[in-house]
Amino acid sequence: MTLPILEKAIGQAKKARMEVLDLINKTIDGPRKNVSVHAPKIKMTKVPVEKIGELIGPGGRVIKALIAETGAMIDVEDDGTVSISGVKEEEVDGALNKINAMMREPKAGEIYEGTVARLQPFGAFVEILPGKDGLVHVSDMSMDFVKDPRDIVNEGDKVTVRVKEIDNMGRINLSMLLDPAADAAKAEKRDSGGGGGGGDRGGFRQGSQSFGGRSSGGGFNRGGRSSGGRDMRGGRGRQDRNDRGNADRGGRGSVGGPHFPTSRLLSDSDR
Repeated sequence: MTLPILEKAIGQAKKARMEVLDLINKTIDGPRKNVSVHAPKIKMTKVPVEKIGELIGPGGRVIKALIAETGAMIDVEDDGTVSISGVKEEEVDGALNKINAMMREPKAGEIYEGTVARLQPFGAFVEILPGKDGLVHVSDMSMDFVKDPRDIVNEGDKVTVRVKEIDNMGRINLSMLLDPAADAAKAEKRDSGGGGGGGDRGGFRQGSQSFGGRSSGGGFNRGGRSSGGRDMRGGRGRQDRNDRGNADRGGRGSVGGPHFPTSRLLSDSDR
């Protein structure tokens, strides 16, 4: 192949390519803002490697629940790359928002709209983010004394809570008192004895009153023991035990020890 032939071939190829590009530009001068409703949508995000297990969950429980809830397909790579695909845009966006919420770390002072997940005698656990819940203690439900958390909330209720603190074990402590100044007010009210301290729970009393069953004369009153000492326990004194132990040792009869039947060969006088 000579050089003139090669130059002519390259020139013709360039001319053909430009004609094709002109036809494309006449048909569509730019990318569509929205893809076809039938085309799959794919979005990607990245999570910290140490939180991959949190996203997947035990036996894949968490990620399976996300797929079932949103309808989108979710694939997680070893480096933390997450691919979210689906036919509908809202499915993909819903899954992406939930994953971002799961990776979010709550901070003290933030306000959340949560759902009461379960109730305990000492408070309510509120889910503030997918897979993240915190405890609202009964003392943080109201400025007044709360005996039972069911008097304030029920399971499934939507409540607004404030992140009070996150302890060194990562547990989230919440409060339904949204004003941080309420914490100091509650502490001052409790220290001054003005109520709100939980009442008389567990038998605790101050001064000369009982403490877990202790009598005012000193010593614990357990099982009938008197306040003066150890002379009585359940109606059995030490003297009773001594009398019982010393009486008729060696001649216990049928009270204790082995029992041997009387031989039939002995006469009545030898028995």
